[in-house]
Amino acid sequence: MSALEDLLRGATLALETRGPGSTDVVRGTGFLVAPGIVATCAHVLADRLEEMSGTVVWAQAATGRELVLEAPPEWYLRVDVGGLDLALLRMPLDTNLPHVLLCDVLEPGDAAWTFGHPAGQFRAGQSALFTAQGASRLRAVDAHGRSLDREWQPERVYGTPVGGGYSGSPVLSRRTGAVCGMLCSSDKAGSAHMVSAADILVALPQIAEVQVDATRNGKWFAELRDDQIRAGGWAYPGPRLRAYLQAAVLGAREHPYPGLLTEIRPRRLTGVHLDQLVRPITTHQDYGVHASSSALAPPGAMSAQGILDQDGDALVIAGPGGGKSTLLRSGLITLAERWGAGQTGGCNRAPTGRWVPVLVPAADLVLPLNLHDAIAASVEKDLSIAAPSQEWPPQLFNSEPLLGVGWLVLVDGLDEITDAETRRKLIAKLRNASHRRDSPYRFVVTTRPLPAAEMPGEQSGDWPPRRYELLPFNSEDLDRFAARWFTEVQSPEQVARDFISELRRQGLYELACTPLMATMLCQLYTDHPDQRLPDSRGKIYLAFVDLLYERQLTVGLRAQACAALQESGQDAVAEAEHMLDSLPDLIAYLAAERHAGNTAPALDLLSTQLAARRPSKVSEAKWRIFLEAALRGSGLLTLRAGEAVFLHQTLLDYLAARYHTRDQHSRLQAYGKLNHPARYRRGAIEPGVSPRVWGRRFWKPPRKHADSFVGFLIDLGYADATGSTSALDRLLMRLATQGGLEGCEFIARQARQGTWLPQSITRSAAVTLADLAREPRRLFGVWDRVKAARALAELGEQLGIDLLASLAQDPLLSGGEHVIAAEALAGLGNPRGADLLVSFTQDSSLGQCRVKAAWALAGLGDLRGLDAFALMAQDSNLDDADRLDAAEVLAGLDPRRAVKLMTGRTPQRPFEALAGVRDQLGVDLLASLAQDPSLVGWLRVRAAGALAELGDRRAAGLLALLAHNPDLRSDDRARAAELTEREFTPTRPTQW
Repeated sequence: MSALEDLLRGATLALETRGPGSTDVVRGTGFLVAPGIVATCAHVLADRLEEMSGTVVWAQAATGRELVLEAPPEWYLRVDVGGLDLALLRMPLDTNLPHVLLCDVLEPGDAAWTFGHPAGQFRAGQSALFTAQGASRLRAVDAHGRSLDREWQPERVYGTPVGGGYSGSPVLSRRTGAVCGMLCSSDKAGSAHMVSAADILVALPQIAEVQVDATRNGKWFAELRDDQIRAGGWAYPGPRLRAYLQAAVLGAREHPYPGLLTEIRPRRLTGVHLDQLVRPITTHQDYGVHASSSALAPPGAMSAQGILDQDGDALVIAGPGGGKSTLLRSGLITLAERWGAGQTGGCNRAPTGRWVPVLVPAADLVLPLNLHDAIAASVEKDLSIAAPSQEWPPQLFNSEPLLGVGWLVLVDGLDEITDAETRRKLIAKLRNASHRRDSPYRFVVTTRPLPAAEMPGEQSGDWPPRRYELLPFNSEDLDRFAARWFTEVQSPEQVARDFISELRRQGLYELACTPLMATMLCQLYTDHPDQRLPDSRGKIYLAFVDLLYERQLTVGLRAQACAALQESGQDAVAEAEHMLDSLPDLIAYLAAERHAGNTAPALDLLSTQLAARRPSKVSEAKWRIFLEAALRGSGLLTLRAGEAVFLHQTLLDYLAARYHTRDQHSRLQAYGKLNHPARYRRGAIEPGVSPRVWGRRFWKPPRKHADSFVGFLIDLGYADATGSTSALDRLLMRLATQGGLEGCEFIARQARQGTWLPQSITRSAAVTLADLAREPRRLFGVWDRVKAARALAELGEQLGIDLLASLAQDPLLSGGEHVIAAEALAGLGNPRGADLLVSFTQDSSLGQCRVKAAWALAGLGDLRGLDAFALMAQDSNLDDADRLDAAEVLAGLDPRRAVKLMTGRTPQRPFEALAGVRDQLGVDLLASLAQDPSLVGWLRVRAAGALAELGDRRAAGLLALLAHNPDLRSDDRARAAELTEREFTPTRPTQW
């Protein structure tokens, strides 16, 4: 007996009824369709409602319990003989009996099974099999047998002959695994008819309410196959999807940077993860504008996790170690748990959501495969440990995982694809998949900052449409992170306070606001609480990596690895010991090869090095196992589908830099590659570079996306006391004095990310930046002056703040230029910037710049920006286009406020802004506006068009009416007719 058959038997009751004054007992069957509600045939109780008064109903459950059921007259639904043969009974709620799952999906040819309580020797219960034949048409008759105009359409089935007592038996569809109807009549020759599940579902509101809520029947849903769930159209994860979600959560919960001391390390990512903030940005130039991380409320508009709940694809940008991977991993856990994953017993609570998450490294998607094939291959690799016996077929990822639910593809590390052309092709691949008709995908992509020409959205047809900067921890975040990290040590609160004090004392507080850096510093402090923490980013990584190697020795990994080679002789063991001694250098070599774009298998690369060559008496297979164990035991790499990969890109950056600075000759070669002399070209002057002689050289900094690696080169160069730093000094001084704005910004970025720099270098860069920020020349625009002042402020110079404030109020500059300077000032955490932006929103002479100032405020998370948008949307001094811009922005930021604004009495209201309102009020208001005869025709047409863009079913009829409305102008009618013929690709319906 299958589990579904067992559930159906448990919900089925043997019924006996007896009318008032009668000794005859009518036997039938009933079944629970909701807690306390039993469905049966009306004729089991009486032929007509008038005859039912006083009828007594006894029931016996499968458990043997006997009950008396109530037959409410209003629940007797048969109106005429030959009409709907359905009645509902009330039973006590304390029975704890299960109710069935109903589904009205039934096609001719579907196999069905029933279990009823026929009269006779099988009264205890009997099964029967049927095949669906389709609907019949039964005409109702009156009490005298005369035909009436009303008719009912019962479903016909054919199969096992059934007789008396089967009336009221539930019929289970094999295709959906749910009850598709209830037997009501048969001819004892194999033909039978049944009340459809659709009729039962609409019989009482209580039934529909229970049946649409999967949490009310979790046991039944848990027994359905994937194909049954899809056939029934339920948004409930089937066995394969539940297995995927469970495995994905298991994989994502492990912290990506394991602690050093096993007895106190946080074992789960969710134990220490903090939700960071993001702010929307428009172009790559906006990245880093709001760089302050010391305020209690850092600039930003929303929770980073909120990105995952929005519509549309998104790009998240953050610097090295900024929390991108952790954001996606924690987001996957959050979304998967909405479907009940990660709980004991599987999906045992409300499965809800609009998206099913799947996490994929960007590098896995560049293979010449269809997208769903590439996703499946990546998932197979990532979940091979969490679910070793499971298979994830590509077809799973080629369509919606559930009806009306899409895949949220979390693409991690776009920047880790080193080739720019390969990145461009991947961006195009994702964009095309997203724009595909009926696409099941939505993408959230993470990356470090890339060159402008290579950044998604700049050269990819404005895709993705939403771009965000992931902001660092603020002071409250860092305090909470430390408190969570040290929960398992003695006196955790005191240790956390001492840690924060040590960060401030050594000037590491700002640096620790980067999540990965905070993690590493916590680990270093845990291991040596009495020692000073390293004072630069490079020294922190040096101490962290050395501590990992030290841990490898102390936990016995060396002994374990060598024990496997004992049988090959002492010479083999000695060579293995030598390999382990050389392991740091070997891993650094591997990192350098990976940084250079070499994708050959790690073990093949290591085998080319003398220190890792196989001893003659050790087999190839055994030596590869030994090398693999050594790499995995280092704590720097992990295995992914049998291939060693670095735990984090910044670890790869550091180790590659360590390889390139291993000796004086290597350092000079590396610094030589960083030297980027360029030539002056007429008409192509770099900002801040003085073209004294055409064709002379000046120095350009390394590309921005290489900042992490270059910073480690600088740190390691200055940390080596044995070597000369003159070459490095010359390189940095050229950038500070002859590299113009770009060179000085490089110096400021390095200082900001924690690279140690000589004071002579930072002072020279500050002098250059101050001169550039004051430069009024035509060749040096205001935006470049603002960038110079901001970089100066990032070097810790108060003059940078003062210059930004001055630029924001310079009477020689335009309103738009004032907004740019004020926004940069506010982004550094200075309240003067926000106050200036507020004043700009109130200046009626600024026109469109008022909207820009309000948008800048909103991007800062300042509520005064929303107030400004609301006022400007109603300001008659602004032209219609500017008011429309203001209303549209307000609709995206504060939907309900926008709805209230649109319902107010404002002349020429920008109604189409409501298309951006993710609220049912906005959608309904659009429909009413399209029907408002007091509005001008073009506004009514635009409201109906916006409704069509949202996929609302009312749009087609409204556009057709407007197209034939003689009161509208001919061009408005033509526009409505044009929209009627257009095929819209609606946004995914919002679940209100």
